[in-house]
Amino acid sequence: MAVFSSSGDDSYPGNLDLLERLPVDGELRAAATSMARRMMYGVTSCSKPVIAVQHEGGVSMGAFGVITFIADVSIVARTARIAELHLALLSLPPGDQGALIWPLNCGLAKARYYLMSGDELSGEEAERIGLVSLCEDEAHLDAKALAVATRFAAMGPSGMAATKRCINEALRKSMLTFDYSLAASELQMQSPEYRESVSALKEKRAPRY
Repeated sequence: MAVFSSSGDDSYPGNLDLLERLPVDGELRAAATSMARRMMYGVTSCSKPVIAVQHEGGVSMGAFGVITFIADVSIVARTARIAELHLALLSLPPGDQGALIWPLNCGLAKARYYLMSGDELSGEEAERIGLVSLCEDEAHLDAKALAVATRFAAMGPSGMAATKRCINEALRKSMLTFDYSLAASELQMQSPEYRESVSALKEKRAPRY
């Protein structure tokens, strides 16, 4: 049983120096793409159920944002802040998981709006639209995750693994979407729009496209 917990503090803009290096550093772009691919395939192919917990805090983005949405069970605080900011902040397609997982979890209509707008959702709203599994009051969040983990741990491990494989078959059949989004994101990192987005973040101004 794997349980990941995040306060959501890994929001963009993150490391601006690193973001500035991406257009000119091919090895860095390849490493970022490789990490996203390892996380997606690692969590979905793991035989044990993965439970992700997001506490109150910053906007869920970056690595913990990926884990939150691809975990087998995602439990978030009611007041947690969730947003997909790749396009809104960096003029990038959602290359880590958004293009695949958001439409599968909450449907195309909601996914299109939130992926394109970058608007923020509360944990409660994320549960309502089906983006995450459960929401809970912050004070009871860890206890809820432990209760789910304990319940799953008492079940037959081979049966649980087989169930997870069956459920994730839809993901495996859709991985071409994920791979395409990774490639599109890596290509867009070399664009003038991306460079202007990073400059605007660094200079704390609106981008000029």
